[in-house]
Amino acid sequence: MNYIEGGEEFVAEDGDILGAVARRVSAGGRGRRIFTRPPLPARVAQPTEAELRSFMGFGNLTFTSATPTVQTIEVEPQESFRGERLVIDSRYTPAAAEAAPLISVNRIEVGTMPQSPSVTFSAPAAMFRADTVGAELDLQVAERGTKMTVTISISAAPPVGATLTVSSGFFGQWIR
Repeated sequence: MNYIEGGEEFVAEDGDILGAVARRVSAGGRGRRIFTRPPLPARVAQPTEAELRSFMGFGNLTFTSATPTVQTIEVEPQESFRGERLVIDSRYTPAAAEAAPLISVNRIEVGTMPQSPSVTFSAPAAMFRADTVGAELDLQVAERGTKMTVTISISAAPPVGATLTVSSGFFGQWIR
């Protein structure tokens, strides 16, 4: 009896066992298999969905004496994305840190769904600094083409000649 496995051919005699249970039943000196292997697929199947650890930049907001103190960043991912960690960085020029206004995150939304159980109060942006520990999030998946928004506010407009730049981005799972 001949078995083909991985391109090699194995020959078994009456009573031999190959792999799991394989028996031959003699019928006029010729054997036949009790079970057969399923046919191999025509091509190797690829997973239809993969998750990759990735990032998605949200760009910059610039606050000056002439801009509103509340601004929104909006991104529309071209592939599905689940945000897991928001990182916010800021630079104040001139570099007088004691004069820098307080930065707050008012809302994070996926589509039209807020990603906080309470949208009444804002959260300090310090919760989302790069060196903050335990700031992981479990946001809803932003399906391909669904907008993700982050609304950021500052406590006071910078004085004339000063600029506050806020940069943000997400780490998360890129689902494709």
